Amino acid sequence: QISCIAGNELAMQRNINLSIQIPNDDSSLLPLHSDVWDGNSPFEIVLWVPLTDCFKTKSMFILEKKNQEEFNSRFFEYKDKGAMRFFEEQTTDLPNASMLARDSLYLPAFPNMKESEQEHVIKAVELGSTFFTTNDKAVELAEELVSAIPCAEQVIFTTSGTDACFQAMRAARAFTGKEKILKFEGAFHGTSDYALMSLTPPASVEYPQSMASTAGIPRAIEDLMLIAPYNDLATTEAIINAHQGDLAAVIVEPVQRVISPKPGFLQGLRNITKKHGVLLIFDEVVTSFRLAYGGAQEYFGVTPDMSTTGKIMGGGYPLAALAGKADLLSVYDKQTSDDDHFINRIGTLNGNPIACAAGLATLSEMRKKGTYERINRAGGAVRNAILDICNENGVPVQSCGEDSIFDVYFSEQPVTNYRDTLSADGAMMTRFNTGLLERGILKGAQKYYPSAVHTDEDVEKTIEAIREVIPLAR
Repeated sequence: QISCIAGNELAMQRNINLSIQIPNDDSSLLPLHSDVWDGNSPFEIVLWVPLTDCFKTKSMFILEKKNQEEFNSRFFEYKDKGAMRFFEEQTTDLPNASMLARDSLYLPAFPNMKESEQEHVIKAVELGSTFFTTNDKAVELAEELVSAIPCAEQVIFTTSGTDACFQAMRAARAFTGKEKILKFEGAFHGTSDYALMSLTPPASVEYPQSMASTAGIPRAIEDLMLIAPYNDLATTEAIINAHQGDLAAVIVEPVQRVISPKPGFLQGLRNITKKHGVLLIFDEVVTSFRLAYGGAQEYFGVTPDMSTTGKIMGGGYPLAALAGKADLLSVYDKQTSDDDHFINRIGTLNGNPIACAAGLATLSEMRKKGTYERINRAGGAVRNAILDICNENGVPVQSCGEDSIFDVYFSEQPVTNYRDTLSADGAMMTRFNTGLLERGILKGAQKYYPSAVHTDEDVEKTIEAIREVIPLAR
């Protein structure tokens, strides 16, 4: 028996008895200061996770009791300053893990959140993590999504963006009675069999042929997915014309990875799909509540038939949703659908109250005046600096995306679709990202995600690191 203190980012604590067996020869499970632990004495485990009934976590910090006070000081430093501050002080000792927070613009500490909003999340944890019926937090969040997302009349909750996009495609097939879906080459819609068609194909594959980008996908899927080049309306319309009798929907990332739509592309896609009676799905798992509160639909002024949302709307917790017109989502209602159209669907944690409470709290922060201006200002400063520094050093570069989600490609050619990215200097990108990491800037392989917790100091440190790395990465 080990005495434990468990708490989440809102500093809630409870005493819990947890039975755990720790082999004395397993150094990976020893306390951080194992040189003074005898292997037998009780010690404290501090868990930085929301409590759930099943009490599972991937993040444990095992400390001796005498080091509890030191840990708490770092814990509250994290609470005050946000995810990247915790990362640098407790895990990697990076001076600035800039552009880290992807899943939530306030991931996951909710800086400056009102106490009343914090209490909603704490209360949800205390009341339980799972109910086999609809809960009030799910209803409240669904109402907020319907209010915020232009295409939303109803909402279906899932636990991941993968499932939300999968459900969108299934709903389109059920509603129309057609089996084929058109997606754009290089687009990422999760990891379902359908979504992973032509994610990373060679340029030799001819449109609209699809190709699996992972093992384990049945060959039959190739005949059900059509592939078009992003930002190419003419080719897309030709494919739709040729297959409209079998085509249920077109699914698109409004900003594909980090590639922005050409002026008129999304509206043209909306016009073409309406003309041919094909449903249009926006995958906004990334762009919803990031480009604007109403997502890409508000930002670009184009409304699809259905859209998916995730990441930010769940406050960093596992939550996503499919939103759309009521008649389309009626396929999930057995009272209004016959056997040929009804979708049988269930999920234990869909719309779970903890994630919904976190989502409501996050969206409350996002509605505050100046939030998006602050995010775009941080992203725009870094984005413009990269271009200026590359130009000063004679490095060919293409900037892609929007200020709130962007990256660059080291290439002389403009990048408007997946195949354009293949000619970029990937080796230099690897050197560039590695150089940033060595200077304390943690960036993923692709995409900068500026967030509401990135300060002017973070931006300055990031630009300083970029200025040092670009000449060395050439």
